[in-house]
Amino acid sequence: MTNMLEVEGIDVFYGPIQALRGVTLHVGDGEMVALLGANGAGKTTTLRAISGLIAPEKGAIRIGGTEAGGIPAQKVVRMGVAHLPEGRELFGELSVIENLKLGHWPLRKDKKDEAALLDEIMDLFPRLRERAHQASATLSGGEQQMLAVSRALMSRPKLLLIDELSLGLAPIVVQQLFEAIAEVNRRGTAVLLVEQFVHVALKYSARAYALARGEVVLEGTSKELLASPQLLAAYLGESAEEAAPEAIAEEREPVAPAGAKAPAKKRPAKARAPRKKSPNGKAATKRPSTEVAEAETPV
Repeated sequence: MTNMLEVEGIDVFYGPIQALRGVTLHVGDGEMVALLGANGAGKTTTLRAISGLIAPEKGAIRIGGTEAGGIPAQKVVRMGVAHLPEGRELFGELSVIENLKLGHWPLRKDKKDEAALLDEIMDLFPRLRERAHQASATLSGGEQQMLAVSRALMSRPKLLLIDELSLGLAPIVVQQLFEAIAEVNRRGTAVLLVEQFVHVALKYSARAYALARGEVVLEGTSKELLASPQLLAAYLGESAEEAAPEAIAEEREPVAPAGAKAPAKKRPAKARAPRKKSPNGKAATKRPSTEVAEAETPV
């Protein structure tokens, strides 16, 4: 398998603070890869470096074999990369159709392709067809995320970068979105996915990398990592032990009808060491001084 994306030893800084240290990963053609880690681990910064929103101080980024490190974001888009940021970044006053057409801007000269893509998107998310002329600000959270995914797909990307697909959404909507991304991946688009629900990300991806304090600390096939939750928990802490949304099936099954729930899965009780409490009554959490909160930046 050839690689759609190659990241080799990149260092990224925010001023004097180093956010990434020698991060190395790759995504094969048509492969879906998960990027895991606790808050502040460097996941969003990694995506921003790949999409050209921030330039690495050291290392190399190659897209389809072509050097892309430090290239402006608009040129990275023309290389076949689409970045779906956390927070959606839609134009609220514009309609669904208008938002989608903006996603086709890099290919705007091909009007026939635009019409064909709009049909494909409406087939993937029929709800958007019903809301086609509605202002995006009036959509529900799930519908807005469907629109954000669809706008990213309007540039016909070879590589799709997704930052927190499920954030703040109902389980049934999360399942619909993951099924749609899985279908896009089956059609040949490579995907690098940052996701808060570790178990869900591993079920839908072929391989995964885990980041901690800006470094890759764990990598392997998703099946291997799912079979070793203790290993994941050692690097990701409690986030690796969180249950997947209840509406998401153990395997990739068709979307369940609204209101249906998957059977609850019993988990063995695990002994936990008592955690120290801070004066406000919450569990104290130590954070390294080098850990950087990842800022959202519109694409």
